[in-house]
Amino acid sequence: MNGLWLAAPAGPSDGGEGFTLVSVSPGLGGFVVMFLLALVVVFLMVDLSRRVRRIQARANAEERQAWEQSEAAREAGDGSDAPTDARADAERGSSAETGAQPERDGDEPLR
Repeated sequence: MNGLWLAAPAGPSDGGEGFTLVSVSPGLGGFVVMFLLALVVVFLMVDLSRRVRRIQARANAEERQAWEQSEAAREAGDGSDAPTDARADAERGSSAETGAQPERDGDEPLR
């Protein structure tokens, strides 16, 4: 059994034949995999930029709407820029008693 193994011709993995561009090339399969990977990365980048633009546009619209509401309240004769809903009044009252600043939606309490 040992004699057959020793008598076998040397293959590329045994160091018998040198590496050539053909024997080391990834071939068509490697090209296809890399092309698909690059295509997926491009689609992900486009999707990410679209989502970021959408989030920024939504934030700008909310900011503009809040500014327009405060301007409308100021023009109506209130003369104050403070929010008028009950929750904001309650937060303002509780923060005045404790000396803490009120929370904003989605933020952690300010301390």
